[in-house]
Amino acid sequence: MIVFKFRQFIHRSFHNPKLLFWFFIGINLIPSICLFFTEPFSITGKLVLLLFPLGLYLLFFSLSKDTGLIQLVLFPLLFLHAFQLVLFYLFGEAVIAVDMFLNLATTNASEAGELLDNI
Repeated sequence: MIVFKFRQFIHRSFHNPKLLFWFFIGINLIPSICLFFTEPFSITGKLVLLLFPLGLYLLFFSLSKDTGLIQLVLFPLLFLHAFQLVLFYLFGEAVIAVDMFLNLATTNASEAGELLDNI
């Protein structure tokens, strides 16, 4: 019975455009929220770190009624967010650096597996 009610809730939630709008904005704000707690900024810097991306996401997701389409257009950004969350997990703090992208582009699969085995 509980599983059935949960499925109904999920089904209703993902067919409600207003909830999807805020869900996608929340998903895209996760790296900014993590940086809010890990970076040694002043309170003004931390507010900018949250409010600037929030404003951009509100603008982008307001461009179309189809929020799923906008999320698909922003998929490269979602990939960068995932990469940032992996860095949080591995190193605890800091933003993505250029040398991380260079390492990602120039490392083959065996080197990456070797690095992950040593972690």
